[in-house]
Amino acid sequence: MAPARRGQPSALSVPPPASSTALVDLPPISALFLIDFDVKAGYTIAWKQAIPGLELEGLVEYKSLPSGLHTVSDDLIYFVHDGAHAGLSAFVNEPCEEEGARHARMISVGILVPLSYGRLGRAWRHADNLKQMAANLVKDRSQTEILEKYWNTNKAKEGETFSAIASPISPVLDPLRKAHERNSSLTDGVSLFQPEHKLSPYHPAWSLPELLDRFGPLIFPIHRAALLRQRILISCHAPVHEICNFVYNISILSNIPLSITDSLPTPAPPQRLRPLFSIGVHDISFLMDDLKASKRDRSDENAVDDADESGSGWIACTTDSILATKDTLWDMLITMPPDYSANAKEKSWPIVECPRGRPVKATQRDLRRFNALRTGLARLAANPPTPTPGQDPRSPRLRDFSSEVIY
Repeated sequence: MAPARRGQPSALSVPPPASSTALVDLPPISALFLIDFDVKAGYTIAWKQAIPGLELEGLVEYKSLPSGLHTVSDDLIYFVHDGAHAGLSAFVNEPCEEEGARHARMISVGILVPLSYGRLGRAWRHADNLKQMAANLVKDRSQTEILEKYWNTNKAKEGETFSAIASPISPVLDPLRKAHERNSSLTDGVSLFQPEHKLSPYHPAWSLPELLDRFGPLIFPIHRAALLRQRILISCHAPVHEICNFVYNISILSNIPLSITDSLPTPAPPQRLRPLFSIGVHDISFLMDDLKASKRDRSDENAVDDADESGSGWIACTTDSILATKDTLWDMLITMPPDYSANAKEKSWPIVECPRGRPVKATQRDLRRFNALRTGLARLAANPPTPTPGQDPRSPRLRDFSSEVIY
């Protein structure tokens, strides 16, 4: 289950809009599937539909059900499939009584969306519908007609395009990323405080305040690693939805502003850090191939395709602790504290380290920058541009960040 703190308003949080005010444009989907976990049979695809040539068997089952989900009642999982599609699955775990033995029924309803529509293909716009279908199917898996109807309504058609809605990043993020020009990958609204821009309820940007609250000044060394295009692995426990949102947001913050692209040495680094979202033991071979690709001579224009991002650094999260032990596959490891620590008297911070256990700490300058950022966010929280009717004013929680700062 999600920790108690997730039900409480964050110190820097902005309430998401109601579903009725959310954007209703849904990106076309390339695949829709129902994953069933059986104690005896294991992972199985109980129902699927996909565009021609898109393989699902033996792939989406493990990505849709990462390790540890049996400990939570529901979750949303983001992942990348075959390098061309973003995946989103809604997981439900419901106790049931069958054949006199009490156990749980676990299913996941997922989609694949082309990555041509953005870092996650804007898959989050389908999240609410997927959760509703999963809630129905976990009670009666024979109701596959709702899947068939959803597929026929939202499947990708040949030549179909999806309009982007441009929205600038809020100036409050300038201490993290001083950029005045953005490329099209930042569309669909990353501005949290401008009333004219509407975000979908499940947009990862809603977790930006929680990202700062969870990492504190540690966000700055993590941000520097992202700018350096290092391989960043976040080791966590289920549920993974929030951590997947963190992966997305750190990737967004790592974008190189177009205004300085021409000033970079040749060959220039990739314009962004690749978000892989949730990965597991079945992705180890991919990570090993990516490690080999990172050793290529990228100065050889004939050997490296500009569109090929392999070996260029990434950020991902995992619930498989074995990946944390393979320190040749990552450059920075972030170990999230377990959920129960959220109610502890003292704040439990993530542990950030480099290979061979070298710790990473924030500096005094990072602490000053973070306090300045927190002060700016507190002003916005105290004086919101468009207060929600009936919403109580929120005061920022004051925390001691000194334990994570190098003096």
